[in-house]
Amino acid sequence: MGNPTEGGAVQGLIRSFKAVPGRRDARVSIRPENAGCLAGLVAEDATDPGTIWIGEAWDGAESQQAPLAIPAAEDAITRATPLVAGFGARVTTRLVGGQGWRAAR
Repeated sequence: MGNPTEGGAVQGLIRSFKAVPGRRDARVSIRPENAGCLAGLVAEDATDPGTIWIGEAWDGAESQQAPLAIPAAEDAITRATPLVAGFGARVTTRLVGGQGWRAAR
């Protein structure tokens, strides 16, 4: 798949979800390390205290799916699922640049 240092495409994922009332902090604390994930951000929504936003950059679509099969990711999903009340937006992107990011040429 695309390696950003070799000029390949970097796939981004931006998504939001609602935490179970009173459990946002517990859900935010579950952040597994994923091989192939170049960058990951977790943010609390500034206007809706129950909404969490996650942004990720992957070295390709294949890498984005691979962590789902490793035990650490399975464990994180098992712990996080009861803390999620619902899912919101989910957008797949192609990263082309930004502050702190050197786009591959």
